[in-house]
Amino acid sequence: MLRTGYYDYIYKVDGEKIKLKPEKIFDPSGVYLIVDKELKLIWIWAGSHSRLFHRYMAANWAGKLKTKKKFYNFKYEVIKQGLEPSEFRIIYKEIKDFSKEGGLFELSKLAKKLKIAEELARKSLHDLIKSIR
Repeated sequence: MLRTGYYDYIYKVDGEKIKLKPEKIFDPSGVYLIVDKELKLIWIWAGSHSRLFHRYMAANWAGKLKTKKKFYNFKYEVIKQGLEPSEFRIIYKEIKDFSKEGGLFELSKLAKKLKIAEELARKSLHDLIKSIR
């Protein structure tokens, strides 16, 4: 189970924007910002096939997030897929295990399981994660 609610603070770089609570996570072509409130650190996870532009934008967004009150004085660290430090591997495993339990982070799977539209699945997923904590 996620000890600090990582899902509430996962962003995916999408061009020049970031998307909070992405449908999929740890895609080798993606770049993600994962906020670790315990370590006061914003991890920038870059997939092995991610684009340099997205890694650059992630660092830019991490700097912007650090100016927000709830992330003030956080540091950020860029890590590449397959070269994750041990501190991040723990988080990675927690997120992956949590997502495998019900196909979380893949709204189409959740929507199909609940037999509802993806928009409702997104709300259901958010409510489910809140209730688990």
